[in-house]
Amino acid sequence: MRASTRRLVTLSLLTVGASVALRAEEAAVKACTRPPAVVLAVAPAFPDLPWKARMGADQWVQVEVSDGGDVATATMEAEMNPSLGFGNAAVSAARRWKFEAVPGCPTRAARLLFRFVMPVTKPDQACVQFKPPYEVDVAVLAISVDVRMN
Repeated sequence: MRASTRRLVTLSLLTVGASVALRAEEAAVKACTRPPAVVLAVAPAFPDLPWKARMGADQWVQVEVSDGGDVATATMEAEMNPSLGFGNAAVSAARRWKFEAVPGCPTRAARLLFRFVMPVTKPDQACVQFKPPYEVDVAVLAISVDVRMN
């Protein structure tokens, strides 16, 4: 093989290698910029006080997701009445969520909505419903117990 042919083959291989590396880098950047995909969503427990008072609420939680897919931080957004416990229940659940791991990416963000629905009146309405990508409805049954002595 002549020297000029070897240089041309070498140059072609370098160009192909650079093109493949560039495509891989573009794919990694794209993976880092898309919203994190949920792998495991955890529903919160319905707080006792609002359950007894038959109250519901929506609670937003902002999470930062590590490159390994774990929740690095979870911060509740404005809570209407902190003493009811909706915010703490939502943050506690949000910390246990898992997202798709994207090694080498900086922290990614997601905004989760936990909707506490109260009361429902039929047992088949009591449920936890996950609504992708970032919403969870927690509906509990309103029960009445007659505690009068007969």
